[in-house]
Amino acid sequence: MGIRKIFFVLFTVILIVSCKSTDPLVSEHGKASVSFKQYYKSEADNSAERARYYAASLTEGVYDEIPELMEEAHFPSGTTIAKMARDSELLKGFEPGGLLVEADDDGVMCLKVYYERKTITLTFNLEGGVNSKGMDFSRLTGLYGAPLDVEKSLDIGTCYFARIMHWPETYPAEDASFTVLIDSLKGMISETDVNGGYFIRVVDGKEYKVEVRPLQVGATEVTQVLYYDVMGVNPSHFQGKVRVPAEGEIADLRPVENVSWFEAILFCNKLSVKEGLEPVYLIASSSDPSYWGEIPEDEESETLSVWNKVIMKKDASGYRLPTEAEWEFAARGGMSSRSKVSESSSDFEFSGSDSLDETAWFLDNSDSKTHQVGLKKANEMGLYDMSGNVYEWCWDWYEDYISEDVANPVGGYSGDYRVKRGGCYYTGLHSDDMSCSVDMRSTNAPYKRTSGYGFRVVRNLEE
Repeated sequence: MGIRKIFFVLFTVILIVSCKSTDPLVSEHGKASVSFKQYYKSEADNSAERARYYAASLTEGVYDEIPELMEEAHFPSGTTIAKMARDSELLKGFEPGGLLVEADDDGVMCLKVYYERKTITLTFNLEGGVNSKGMDFSRLTGLYGAPLDVEKSLDIGTCYFARIMHWPETYPAEDASFTVLIDSLKGMISETDVNGGYFIRVVDGKEYKVEVRPLQVGATEVTQVLYYDVMGVNPSHFQGKVRVPAEGEIADLRPVENVSWFEAILFCNKLSVKEGLEPVYLIASSSDPSYWGEIPEDEESETLSVWNKVIMKKDASGYRLPTEAEWEFAARGGMSSRSKVSESSSDFEFSGSDSLDETAWFLDNSDSKTHQVGLKKANEMGLYDMSGNVYEWCWDWYEDYISEDVANPVGGYSGDYRVKRGGCYYTGLHSDDMSCSVDMRSTNAPYKRTSGYGFRVVRNLEE
């Protein structure tokens, strides 16, 4: 049998086996078992001076010519396919699969080099848990460039969620490793029990007692990864390849921001359903957001008047935004603070400290970006970032404080602005709008969103 026939048969074997796989995503993508060592002898020395390169189609198994790589080249006798591989981005992710010497359309003997998609293995190192096999890593195998559905295929065990959303847009051409933080949903929320009590509020120079019932408070602001897990989207400004986190920080563990008040209550109801809890918020007499209509985007939105009539079921077991009084009580450290039963002037100015740099990301230390939650000093209740990083939406319509002792206040019954508290990465000690101190207030329309607006969640705690 002539050498040209041998190569044609071998190439046919490769092509047929390549086409056996009907699903190019699976790992059993066929490959010929032939081991090539030398591919042509002296007859190619003089005739095969023009190389044409072909790459296998991802879905059809058909080899398409890559004209950009056509060039005249001399390959000495005994050259292997591997040595014929061109150093080109066009063949990145491919591996040589076979060759054939034959005449081209001009009658010139031509060397045809065929390439197939590489089979790559992606290893995901799991931090914070193990997969269903008890291992701290999971692996996926498939053809390079194929749309592997990593998020659905990755084995991270039961009742766990992956703390990574920004999967590679295209996978590397070689085997690669990634780090994935995994945790239970409850662990991602990091609830802290806050016993009921009171704090002192100063109104027009006089002190009044504000009582707050027991509750569970998220130890951190809602992160981007938790928001994505519940909502399926990440609206944050600080994400992606351009707005990267500070060195050593994890992008997805920065607080979610660019979230309106309306989106925050929608998140709360969806999270409650996910956890099997009774949703807190009712719109149009329903706790099911699918009946609420489109989220209002501005003051002209047709659904604005409907969403503004949202009702809070005070005794529901689900997640919700804190009231302004609950937020301040928690930010001050609850009854664990050093001076919550004395005059308010002797309290910490910020949540957990009189040093803003110690407890908060703010104008002077943030480098104009948000930061991974929980890195600064916590307050007396183990709550982080209540004096910085992002503003936190509260339930209340804004209204002036009442000049009397109050118990569990919930703000006004209607209004134009909802309260937000705590300062953010672009506020400072003496900013024009507010400081980051625990007693300062800020407001905005509930449809507004910026890179400085986020939230944390709370739940009722049985007394």
